[in-house]
Amino acid sequence: MNLNNRSNGAIVAFKKEGVLIMGDKFSGKSSTMLYFINNYNAKFVTNDISLYDSEYFEGVGKSISIRRVSLEKFNLNNIKSNYPLNTKFYINNQWDDKYKISPKEFSQLFRVKITPKIKVNVIFYLKYSKDSGGIVRKYDCKQINQLLRRQIIDLKYRCPFLNCKFYEVTINENNQEDLFNEMYNLVQKNKEE
Repeated sequence: MNLNNRSNGAIVAFKKEGVLIMGDKFSGKSSTMLYFINNYNAKFVTNDISLYDSEYFEGVGKSISIRRVSLEKFNLNNIKSNYPLNTKFYINNQWDDKYKISPKEFSQLFRVKITPKIKVNVIFYLKYSKDSGGIVRKYDCKQINQLLRRQIIDLKYRCPFLNCKFYEVTINENNQEDLFNEMYNLVQKNKEE
């Protein structure tokens, strides 16, 4: 694997179907990942950084960092970790209050299997909006490249992205769960095609 090829985003796996969840800060990447794990038994690959080659994505085995507000949605606001770097950052701001746990603790806490690498078939690019939400399939390579450029270190090496279904998802607090379920249905539909 070429270590120069790095992407930012969460990855989960549904059997052999890899799903990359990208987006800006506070867009709901960890919440989406946790929802898929908690409600649809997705396997965990990474919630932050992955390395990729021409075909596969591999999660980087570092600590898992999740905001308190994401954990509260699943009634996990009092987790305790033995991870030596477990610290709370920016405690004065609830949106930046993060917990760090080891992959092993994450696996035990959520009773989830960890998959070290997977071929990604679907990409969801999340954006947060206070107004309305929805899912739009993107076909235009220029638009997709503009979105990917924010999350990919070296966009020249984009082989694994070329054959993925790419969806832009606008999320808000009122429609989050409905959109998570619609996203899952799109993944299942992609498996059937």
